[in-house]
Amino acid sequence: MEPFPGCSKCYIHVGFHQDYHLNQKKIFERLDLITKSYPVNKIVITGHSLGAALASINTLYIAISGINYPVEVYNFGSPRYGN
Repeated sequence: MEPFPGCSKCYIHVGFHQDYHLNQKKIFERLDLITKSYPVNKIVITGHSLGAALASINTLYIAISGINYPVEVYNFGSPRYGN
């Protein structure tokens, strides 16, 4: 476990965190493109198993990035990725 940025008592699994960072730039580029190209009321993210853990981590980063849309996450069978 390693500290999660911006939260003094939050920890995240190192492997899941590394996997998320492999795609973080692409995720935010696509999110920027979508929000500029289409009317957006909210952002909904979902995943299963490993995808669920990464979807949850992605939701955290979107929430702290300052994006002005509500963010919802719906996951199925997520492993524990942090505290």
